[in-house]
Amino acid sequence: MGGRACGYFFDGIMRLGQRTLIFPAMPAFFLAWHSLYFLIDYAVTTRSEHEALARLEQEVKILTSRARVAPHFRFNAFNIMLAELDRGPAGVAPIIENLSEYFRSSQRNRTSPFIPLGEEYEGTVNYLTVEQARFPDTLYLVCRTDPATCDLLVPG
Repeated sequence: MGGRACGYFFDGIMRLGQRTLIFPAMPAFFLAWHSLYFLIDYAVTTRSEHEALARLEQEVKILTSRARVAPHFRFNAFNIMLAELDRGPAGVAPIIENLSEYFRSSQRNRTSPFIPLGEEYEGTVNYLTVEQARFPDTLYLVCRTDPATCDLLVPG
């Protein structure tokens, strides 16, 4: 017996005494095909892991930014309410209402880096209304949105 005994997967047969040894050897294209497959699989896996890490990094930056802004805003909001109390208690109620709505929306979306645009819009309007009480002569609000965009996800 010589040559290819069992097709492509066996290069040859060697007889030693009573035993027949079969040496498996894959053809070059089979080896190349597997190498290419594993190389592509590695590249795709590495790319998807890199994209996942980039998304996670973006989410961490957003959540960290939220954590830094919140204490500063609360401090200013309480100072605004104290200043309004000196002018009269009637001016404090809208500030407290907008502040509580802002805190509710912030608490509800605290762990989610992306929220619907409608919720972000409402939270922003509440925030700006409180800030308007702080800067009544310099901050003017004109707020409009397209209802068709309210379900789009945006960084919160």
